[in-house]
Amino acid sequence: MRKKLLALGLVATMVVGMTACGTSTENEKDSTSASTGSETLKIIATPAPASCSQVAVADALGYFDEEGVNVEISYVTNLSDMASIIAGGGCDAAFNSYYTVMTWIDSGLDVKIIAANNDMGGTQAAAIRSDIDITCPQDLEKCVLGLVPGAEVNVAIQQMCDEYGVDFDAIEKVEIQPADQLSAFEAGDIDIIACWEPWLTKAESMGGRFLLSGNKADIAGIPEDVDWLTLYETTVCPTSSIETKSEELAKMLKAVERAEEYINTNRDEAVKIVAKVCDSDEEEIASIMEKNDYCWGVNDNYRETMTNLTSFMYGHEIIKNDIQFDDVHDFSILKNALPDYYTMTE
Repeated sequence: MRKKLLALGLVATMVVGMTACGTSTENEKDSTSASTGSETLKIIATPAPASCSQVAVADALGYFDEEGVNVEISYVTNLSDMASIIAGGGCDAAFNSYYTVMTWIDSGLDVKIIAANNDMGGTQAAAIRSDIDITCPQDLEKCVLGLVPGAEVNVAIQQMCDEYGVDFDAIEKVEIQPADQLSAFEAGDIDIIACWEPWLTKAESMGGRFLLSGNKADIAGIPEDVDWLTLYETTVCPTSSIETKSEELAKMLKAVERAEEYINTNRDEAVKIVAKVCDSDEEEIASIMEKNDYCWGVNDNYRETMTNLTSFMYGHEIIKNDIQFDDVHDFSILKNALPDYYTMTE
């Protein structure tokens, strides 16, 4: 039996950076899986394109069934709820950002990353009020910045400040959740909204203009193409599931890889599937998915960029422990199931 469950949490109880694109309506749907003879994998993801696209497409197109694995999928909006589900043994595989996973591991969650799904750095961004004139990066010190504590986009902002001599501490900051950021932005109480999609697109529709993301900038004195945040969405599993359900996880990875190929070759149809899961407008979802780089697999760039991100998180005291790359990854299942998608130098 394959179940699709929706667990709604309050976005306001943000503990770590969230990538969710919006809330979903409560829904429970049961359908019978064609696969038999294998244990059920419990999968969780957030209802956001970066997190749920491959899972949603694989489920809708029957790829899990075709690969012979039973799955039970839960779309969980609140990331603290997701961590609790994993800690309580209610999950075999979760889809979330590397940044978030590092905060989980830093807090003692016994999980490891088994695959990298896509680079979502372009969806972590900031928009500024159109009536504010920025003639150089230092002008940002005069602005009021709305931000979510622990959010991934904060890394991009801090990287920009470090690189261009902007005093991050001089910027007035208001710690506020995305929906409230949008209201404050519209009211003129904050000058910059910093979070993730779809809030950035909504802010721009209110008259704001794009300021920066993990890989782009529109700031006088700064090139358009930047490298402030490469952020992979990952497949993460409890170590117990890696040990006891390796065959099922291998089949799941094969289904997810097929879904990624479909996303890259049949984007319009994929958008329809993902928009339904996210309970969002198709045009909005298409715009967000366009900013994601669906580049499934693990290579040397993944190791280098995620090692650098971990070092940044440790250096800025986002995490307390100096986490080592090899200690939080286990690519044995990926290498056996899909060797062509593991090209990292040993």
